[in-house]
Amino acid sequence: MTYWSGIIRSCASVDKKNAEGWATRPSIVQVDANENRKENMIDHVILTVSDFKRSVAFYAEALKPLGITTLLDYEGKDGHPDLKGFGIGKSHFFWLKEGKPDPQAVHVGFVAKDHSEVDAFYKAALAAGGKSKKPPQARPEYYPGYYATWVLDPDGHDIEVVHKS
Repeated sequence: MTYWSGIIRSCASVDKKNAEGWATRPSIVQVDANENRKENMIDHVILTVSDFKRSVAFYAEALKPLGITTLLDYEGKDGHPDLKGFGIGKSHFFWLKEGKPDPQAVHVGFVAKDHSEVDAFYKAALAAGGKSKKPPQARPEYYPGYYATWVLDPDGHDIEVVHKS
C-alpha cells in the first residue's frame, strides 16, 4: 500500500470476524472497475508557496519521517512553473510551486505507518519551522483508531499526518 492509497481507503477497511471466527469483508469495499487503474485515485497535488526555497527546505525535513525522501526538480517551460516534487522511489505525488499561496483553500493529509511516524513528523516539522496546530493524539471523534497531528507550514497551509488502526 502506498502512503496515498491510505487516504483513499475507507476507515472501515479492517477485516472483522463473524460469530464463527471467520474473517469477513470490510463494510465498505473498494472495487477496481478498471484493471489498469492503480489503487490510488489521486496522482499528485501541487501546493503554491510564497518562498520556494524555504518551503522546499521545510518539506524535505518534515516529510523524512514518513519515508518521503525522493526529490525531483521540474524545470518549467512555455508558461508552466518550476516545480519541486516529493515522493517515494520513482513516484512523486506532492509538488510545490512558487506563487501566491491560499492556505485556506487546501488541506493535505499524509498517511503514517504507525503512531511513531505521526510523532516523528510533528517533531521534524516543528524543528523545520512549522507551527503546531494540534499535537499528536488519538482523535476518536473522527474515527476509533484515528491518531493524527496538524502542523501549519511556513505559509500557513494545514498539513495533517494520520495513522488509522
